[in-house]
Amino acid sequence: MSPAQLVYFFVYSIYGAILPFLPIVFHSKGLSDVHCQFVLSAYGLAAIVSPILAGYFADRHWDARRIIRVVLGAAILIAPCWLAVSDLQGLAVVTLLFAIFYVPAISILDAHTLNCLGEGSRTEFQNIRVLGSIGFILPSVICAVIQPSPSVLQIFVVSWVVFSGIVAIVLTKRLLPSPIKTYAKSNPSLQAYKATLRAPIFGLLWPVTLAGFGMGMFFNLYPRLLQEIGVVPGMIGLIFSFGVVIEIVCMPFTAKLIARFGAERLVAVAIAAVMVRVFCLGVSDSLLLAVLTQLLHGPIVVGMLVVLPILLRERSAPETRYSIQGIFTQLFMGVARTLGPWIAALFLAATGVAALQGIHHVFLFAAALSAVSLIWFLIANRPQSQHK
Repeated sequence: MSPAQLVYFFVYSIYGAILPFLPIVFHSKGLSDVHCQFVLSAYGLAAIVSPILAGYFADRHWDARRIIRVVLGAAILIAPCWLAVSDLQGLAVVTLLFAIFYVPAISILDAHTLNCLGEGSRTEFQNIRVLGSIGFILPSVICAVIQPSPSVLQIFVVSWVVFSGIVAIVLTKRLLPSPIKTYAKSNPSLQAYKATLRAPIFGLLWPVTLAGFGMGMFFNLYPRLLQEIGVVPGMIGLIFSFGVVIEIVCMPFTAKLIARFGAERLVAVAIAAVMVRVFCLGVSDSLLLAVLTQLLHGPIVVGMLVVLPILLRERSAPETRYSIQGIFTQLFMGVARTLGPWIAALFLAATGVAALQGIHHVFLFAAALSAVSLIWFLIANRPQSQHK
């Protein structure tokens, strides 16, 4: 494996430890579903600020590899604080601080890798990114084997984050330098923001951001849905991993799918898959159906997290590519992942219904948002208005 593949493996392994299990850990600390949504929204709140700031420095001042090492180092220093606090405010602050540093590692790593690949990004990025998906699975597989109690689970999550972060920092030193040697002289972030308000970036970025609202609701409430219908915590991670296995199977075919159907169509399929997934979860209590919706995880990740970054790189000016990827992360993992859980929390609080029924209501609302997103994307990227 190349150094880039190994870095992806361990950086995404961190994500695989926190995404399926933090909702369960927070619930075990006594937080209600409403409070869990507010705490987890702090993760998205951090992503509103830090990715674009990191992108600015990468475009104008610093080597991207140094930025990745710095932010990962800060994140693994903060992670143990999750063990020390149990109140709503403390968990929200720790989650916010962790995300401020961890989230930029993903956006800068993607932008750096795509820049190094250059014109080969459509065929080679999939082979590197797939190792991140494999790394994501590993914590869930371990938990499925050891079946930890909630108290042991939180220790495992923190320990895995610290271990994977240290390994990734060491491996980052072996990454290739960016081929772009000259940094932007003007404000690259301002140029990037202006680009997001014009075609072709506008029609790619903003509809997917709206679909990200539904994704934010899904990731925070899916573990709780599984818990409500009787799945033990250790198996929840394994069910998450089933979706990632589908992602791993789909990813090697990305280049062929782009050549056959077109990149924009793959993004549209991803948005449609989000809509179908959350709709199914909103209308049924079936464990089988809940598991089967993970089959849609592959096309979702391929379209939104592999194909879309490739499109953004191709359609961005060289001096703003880190900033454009930062804005994508800011919107998709920041704005959407903040407002999505807030809306979900307000839904749960306003309805006042039983936990499972309230979760169903949120998923149906997420399906409606995704439907609007799909229509918007198809109109913005219809053949006569596509970028030439």
